[in-house]
Amino acid sequence: MIPFLWKGEKRVNDEFMTAPELADYLRFKPDTIYKKVQRGELPFHKVGRAVRFKKTEIDH
Repeated sequence: MIPFLWKGEKRVNDEFMTAPELADYLRFKPDTIYKKVQRGELPFHKVGRAVRFKKTEIDH
């Protein structure tokens, strides 16, 4: 089971976050997250066709 943290009313997965969850966490718009991924400015992981972000990598 993956532990979850609560930030306000939205769930933040301690292991991986979606782009909208990361946008909420960093207080960016989701479009900004996708642009940063395309430019190689954020570490990410591909899960099928989706991108996921590891919180520990983002925090460093």
